[in-house]
Amino acid sequence: MELVKKVVAHFLKDSPVRIANIDRGMQENHPETIFLAAHSLKSASTTVGAMILADMCKELELNARRGLISDVQDQLARIESEYRKVVAALESYINLLGQD
Repeated sequence: MELVKKVVAHFLKDSPVRIANIDRGMQENHPETIFLAAHSLKSASTTVGAMILADMCKELELNARRGLISDVQDQLARIESEYRKVVAALESYINLLGQD
């Protein structure tokens, strides 16, 4: 269970940086920054089983790769909303693990 806690802790620590990098890429109109951050967040989300979030990141990643970043703001808002749900679920799960 310690490994699970470490993986989740890493996700919770690093994911806000990845989301901030997506936002920065959007602000700077830089598809490569968006692509890299979305790719990293997709992989991390998959690792913790957050498949809806991973799918959202995959869509953003593909759009950024194609240079289609006009909808990034809307996509990012949906990603942030789903991310909050994932964080709540993971924190609840970790708390349950701590009770054992």
